[in-house]
Amino acid sequence: MKKFIIFFIIFFSFSIFAEEWKSLPLKENIKLFTSGNYKVAYKFFGDTNKETILLFYGFGGNLEMINIMSPYITKNYNLLVVDYPCHGYSPKVDNFEVEEFTNVVKKLLDSLSLNKVYLAGYSFGGIVSLDFYTKNKPMIKKLILLHTSSNFCDTPTTKFFYKNFEKMLEHDFDFTIKQIAMPILRDRYFSNDLLKLSRTVAMYNNGESVIDNYKKIIYKNYDFALLQVECPTLIIGSKIDLLVPEETSKRIHTSIKNSKLIIAKDYGHLSIVSVPQKVASEIVSFLEE
Repeated sequence: MKKFIIFFIIFFSFSIFAEEWKSLPLKENIKLFTSGNYKVAYKFFGDTNKETILLFYGFGGNLEMINIMSPYITKNYNLLVVDYPCHGYSPKVDNFEVEEFTNVVKKLLDSLSLNKVYLAGYSFGGIVSLDFYTKNKPMIKKLILLHTSSNFCDTPTTKFFYKNFEKMLEHDFDFTIKQIAMPILRDRYFSNDLLKLSRTVAMYNNGESVIDNYKKIIYKNYDFALLQVECPTLIIGSKIDLLVPEETSKRIHTSIKNSKLIIAKDYGHLSIVSVPQKVASEIVSFLEE
């Protein structure tokens, strides 16, 4: 609780103007897929002839944020990442819904003739991956849940925290992400250069849409989905993760029968940026078991 209070004091002591988001020109190997009113950007990291990992990233992420970890994954596997609406290279939709987004991703996989994939969910992407899994069990070979939960608002304290964080984002999105969330969540491996880069890349997203997506994900309860998971599952948590405590990762491990749990001692929530090689090594080792 003390950490939450400090968090709010820091925020309300400062304020700066948010930068205006502009859509980005599509870079190399980034493509668009259209289904209904959704038009989503996606990218294959690596050789498409290899087996594919479908990765759903976390809050405020985008395709560019995966660039740091992707080289360590693509030595062994192809990595497919899809931008949420108005994140990175995906245009805005009028009403984002997790369930509809995962339906669009399934149609994308069908169009790419991908019948079997490995599935990974990082942070808020864990909710998205669990929704995708419950609807597409036969095509999931293995599941990876990284610094994530099936119910982020599982206690009155966490619900209070996330509700107030929502208000902070609405008040000043830029400042909340760049000057509060990232500095507080960074671990010993998260250098100043990485912090600067992450701040820049985070602003590739449209703040209004990020907040809207946040509201559609953070209050969902997917505890029921854990009991439906039948494939081998890797759960990576941390002793120093302020958003997903060690107890949450252990709870998920207990709920999923065929699961393996790794609790990191020295890296935290932003591990895919701060220690990408370590995380990729754990993922690859699990997939090759």
